Amino acid sequence: MSVNEVLNILGVEGTPVAKEKARELINMSSEMNTPLFASSIKDILLSGKIPNIDGLDLKHFTDEEMMNKPEEELDDHEAFYRHARENGYHEAINHFQQQTDKKAWGGHLSHAIPRAMGMKLNPQMFKDSLKAAGIGAITGDIHGAKNFKSQTKARKTNDTKNHLDTIVHFDLVCLKKMRVFSLHRKRFPKLRVCLSTHLVFLRLHTLV
Repeated sequence: MSVNEVLNILGVEGTPVAKEKARELINMSSEMNTPLFASSIKDILLSGKIPNIDGLDLKHFTDEEMMNKPEEELDDHEAFYRHARENGYHEAINHFQQQTDKKAWGGHLSHAIPRAMGMKLNPQMFKDSLKAAGIGAITGDIHGAKNFKSQTKARKTNDTKNHLDTIVHFDLVCLKKMRVFSLHRKRFPKLRVCLSTHLVFLRLHTLV
């Protein structure tokens, strides 16, 4: 599978950094000599399969009643997340950024969940426990956030898009060991991420 094919499947813009990260994923699969299930944080969120991950409330991604409400009855959270589910998270960010002033954009609700997901899957902080669960995350400045000053809307927007396009991969072999891992949740607290989401990974793309 080529770099461009991987990025196309994952729905990640083909920036130079994104291509480096896709190559890293391909090489990892080759070195392990095993297919890896892979996705992005945005697709995991928008899958609508999970109401929460390790205490992180994701009900707006699973609430079907919200999707059928008249627009005038939606609160701010519902309006954003319905837009994201209907049009994609990146497009929703672009849309609401245009409607929000600079000062308010830094604290806009659109950033919180991607940031929290990025923290839970941070390979620098939780590498060992994630590895034990067969999960890995490949991060990078895919959208060039560091090219913008820290207090600008573009910096905040692209930081969030970087979180959303974090590549998450899963070793299928660990499904067979899941029962064993579940006995050690206290030893590996971040295994809850895997235990909560492994069914989502079953529907994701396999790299061969």
